[in-house]
Amino acid sequence: MMTLRQRYRFFSKLGLLLEAGVTLDRAVGLLAKRAESAGESELLSAIERQIGQGQKLSEIMRQTPDAFTALETEMVAVAEQANSLPAAVSQLGNSRELDYRIALKFHGENVYYTILVILGVAFYLYFTWLFFIRHSPSLNLAILFEIFSKEEMKKIWGVQFLATGTLAIVVALYWTVAKFAPGVLDWLRLVFPSLNRRLALADQAAFLKAMALGLKAGLQVPRSLGLAADSIRNLALKRALMERAALAKEGIGISQTLDKVRGLPPSLSSLLALSEKTGSSPAAVFSESSRQCEELLESSHNGLFRLLIMALLILSLFPVIVFVMESLGIYKGIFGAS
Repeated sequence: MMTLRQRYRFFSKLGLLLEAGVTLDRAVGLLAKRAESAGESELLSAIERQIGQGQKLSEIMRQTPDAFTALETEMVAVAEQANSLPAAVSQLGNSRELDYRIALKFHGENVYYTILVILGVAFYLYFTWLFFIRHSPSLNLAILFEIFSKEEMKKIWGVQFLATGTLAIVVALYWTVAKFAPGVLDWLRLVFPSLNRRLALADQAAFLKAMALGLKAGLQVPRSLGLAADSIRNLALKRALMERAALAKEGIGISQTLDKVRGLPPSLSSLLALSEKTGSSPAAVFSESSRQCEELLESSHNGLFRLLIMALLILSLFPVIVFVMESLGIYKGIFGAS
């Protein structure tokens, strides 16, 4: 199995070597020697041997579906027939590099939110222990007892506990559904894109880019649709696009095929209809729409999920927030505490 990072490095470097005039088997052999892991080195060495025995690269990729996607295999097969393998491989490398950067950003953001949740829970448990088990506030947090009585503090902590617990349950349910019932969450994301705007844009960008790559490589629309649908994480959107791919096989135009598909850019079908009228290639429409989605993706956030995490952290840090406000002299002015 090759990871996304390994595939982008493989296609990028293979394209450079082929464009420099290195033979295919020799190029793959060089990449095998510079592989980052033993598994990758073993796989590339096997590919080198099979190429040396006369097999085509696309045939070998088709025999290892765990290592390469169907779209990558089809693009290589078409490029081999057209004698344009170096350009096609380089194009795949550029595409996978962008995919890897986006995936890396998602991973970093997930780590960030996980740290926030852990910090929030840790602070909440610490302050609860500090005030209700030790019964003796320490350091500057004594200011809370100058603002509120013991009974008021209990009421405040009760409300905070209820709100924090409710938010924690919501976040836990979100993660649980995402892990064990992704289809349900995918359907909700289609109906309510604000649940996770970034994931919605990532799926749009992946589909549009895959369509552009497939059409530029010379694949027919139905085949491109099927392969592009495989690149999407959202199961509900993937099923919808697979159904539309069946319509494309019946000769229906690409603009009508993708008309009113929930989860795709609203303007996509009208732009495709315009390209059909002018006789221009729909690949350009998909390529430009993909670029716009990727730009939006760079500045987007995780919508409602991000708000839930931040609200949970703020509630957990309530004592610190009150202390800071009192230290700045603004708590009494806002809440009238004495």
